[in-house]
Amino acid sequence: MNYFEMSRKFICSVAMPLALMFAACSDDKSVAGGSAEETGIVALENITITAAAHRVVLEPQEGDTLQSGTFAMEGYESRSVAWLYELDSTDFVETGVSYSDTLQHDGDKFNFENVTLKSPYVLVRIFGKSIHGYGGTVQAIVDARKTKDVNLNLLTTLKTSLWRYLAKEGVASDSLDARAERATLDALGIVEKFSGFESKEILENPKYVMAEAAVSSMLIYEWTLIRWTTLDSTMNTLELYGNLDNLDSLVRFEFMKNLANDLADMKWITRGKEDVLDSSTIDDEVKTLYDFRRTFAKVLADVYVKIAGEDRCTEAREGDELKLAGVD
Repeated sequence: MNYFEMSRKFICSVAMPLALMFAACSDDKSVAGGSAEETGIVALENITITAAAHRVVLEPQEGDTLQSGTFAMEGYESRSVAWLYELDSTDFVETGVSYSDTLQHDGDKFNFENVTLKSPYVLVRIFGKSIHGYGGTVQAIVDARKTKDVNLNLLTTLKTSLWRYLAKEGVASDSLDARAERATLDALGIVEKFSGFESKEILENPKYVMAEAAVSSMLIYEWTLIRWTTLDSTMNTLELYGNLDNLDSLVRFEFMKNLANDLADMKWITRGKEDVLDSSTIDDEVKTLYDFRRTFAKVLADVYVKIAGEDRCTEAREGDELKLAGVD
């Protein structure tokens, strides 16, 4: 597993009560336009595309008085199956050309060899569970001319729905990748902006891992499992509307409860005193872990506020309180 060490630079600059942790305000919106048709596409012959799926795992640390650990990205277990589907370059529907591979060893990559494509756009979908049983199916759309080593996770999965939505809105093919990433983050209320969801390098970015963990927290029930009906509902809503404003009310409330429970469990985060944390008597490892957890609590709160349908904060709203759904 690849552990991510957090530094002080990720610390929230102001400690606020949990109910007040709203996202930074933003007027940025995705704007549709352009043509989805791409011309001059050159066929790809006998190429190799690799893929790997990852899930975020929170690892407890022995002797940790805060009873919380750090995140690790966990690969998928052997016998997991991956499929690669060629997509039409204008409407991004499957063309009927496909390739498959089965994982031979835990944590390995899938290999699609001798791949020949008329369109460079492919959908990669992986069925299985991560090594310690965190399920399940993830997917990604990529341009095989640019990306031949594909990382898949929950954010890449949701991004596929925004890709299709923007394509139907007429966004030019060469803009779809970046626009779909931005739309995904906006739909979830994630303030940080990332690029290259499918790259392996992004897994080294602790803030991206936190965003992935927050989405996992939203979707998970019964500790480690994803309720795929709610994931399907979320993806369908994103593909239809480009946001989650019209998310099914029962699904929305389930997501809010999941996020609220995690936030409530972290209430000690907001009660730390800066002068105590800055004390020389506090071990640096404890301080780093506290900063890490407080930053993650902020990301969870950002997603909660968005899913709850609340507007992002302004200076005029400072002091507003939001009661967490489904918790005391």
